[in-house]
Amino acid sequence: MDRTARYGPRRYDGAVILVALALAYLLVNIAIPSLPLDIVTGYIARPAVWGSLAFLILQMPQYKPAAKSRMRLLFTEAGVILAVFQVILTVIAGLADGFGKSPYSFTPSGILMNVVYVGATLAGMELSRAWLVNRMDGRRPALAIAWVTLLYAILPMPLAKLTALGGGAETVKFAASSLLPLLAESLLATFLAFLAGPRPALAYRGTLQAFQWLSPVLPNLQWGTQALLGTLVPAVGLLMVQKLYQSETHQFRRADTEESPAGWIMVSAVGVLFIWFSLGLLNYYPTVVLTGSMRPGIQPGDVVIVVKTTMSKVKKGDVIQVQHTGLPVMHRVVEVGGEGESRYFRTKGDANNAVDAEPVFAQNLRGKVIYVVPKIGLLSMALKGLFARDNQTGSLAPAAAAAAR
Repeated sequence: MDRTARYGPRRYDGAVILVALALAYLLVNIAIPSLPLDIVTGYIARPAVWGSLAFLILQMPQYKPAAKSRMRLLFTEAGVILAVFQVILTVIAGLADGFGKSPYSFTPSGILMNVVYVGATLAGMELSRAWLVNRMDGRRPALAIAWVTLLYAILPMPLAKLTALGGGAETVKFAASSLLPLLAESLLATFLAFLAGPRPALAYRGTLQAFQWLSPVLPNLQWGTQALLGTLVPAVGLLMVQKLYQSETHQFRRADTEESPAGWIMVSAVGVLFIWFSLGLLNYYPTVVLTGSMRPGIQPGDVVIVVKTTMSKVKKGDVIQVQHTGLPVMHRVVEVGGEGESRYFRTKGDANNAVDAEPVFAQNLRGKVIYVVPKIGLLSMALKGLFARDNQTGSLAPAAAAAAR
């Protein structure tokens, strides 16, 4: 029997809520911004829209979440713990990327308005999220979780931002630092709402929003760091919540594993992060060392982790990756000269006798080496050498010969 069947008719309920959500989104993004409202009235109009949606949800037929009532407080606590953990990691990342002053008001009236603004918006979103994901066909929960996740990842995005997207690096940055973290956060909130109703989702997202709106100082994270934390932490949290649910209910049947989205979202998140990392989209990227110019500390076949950086953050003694022409090289900074835009470095390989002929300027700097993983690049070097051989003569191709110098 459908676990929602006993809670009243549902023929048109879903359509009503979807229309209400679409109307709320259009009011917030088109109608309200176009009205000649003063700051206070405009600031109140948006929470009024989402508050009305929350009131509508409370009038709709009720539903039964997947978890038993005795477990719902447990999932609410889990939502708070995961959000606090995410905040702590964000603050730790801020120690590396820096902090900035919050743009929000911290006067008593400003704090009150912000609480009303965020609280009403969260109430409308999370009550409707929980209602939709729990009123869908109980025989296909993974599908319901998937489309509700997508819907509620789009709702927080300004319409102007969505319509302005084009292509190129800015779109990649937006997808990595905003869209994918919103999807990951929405997935965790939707799964919590599916298990225990709106309270754990409100606890999770409310804690994150409280930090964002009520902290006078916020981490000023680079977009790559935002992408990493915003995607990986909710994905790991999702896996933990699923295991918690299974351990409390002793549900380890094959069907539960197949229907749960936790496994595939974890694999997808890790896969996406690996691709971002490999392409340097997280400001960190791996490079295989091909030559012995940095012996004995860095050997051919080692893989170095390089972080993108600026001239001002490099000091004497750092190992940096530079590119003048041809292949990039990694040498140590032995001299720092110039000031401001004219700042430059002189570099030298630890195993070389002479300083490099060409100085390093800003346009030549690719990044700074922060970690060395020994020998795991040997297979990559062997494969490159294999495929670089000329099929007719068996000699090394020019590119491979240059890399072997």
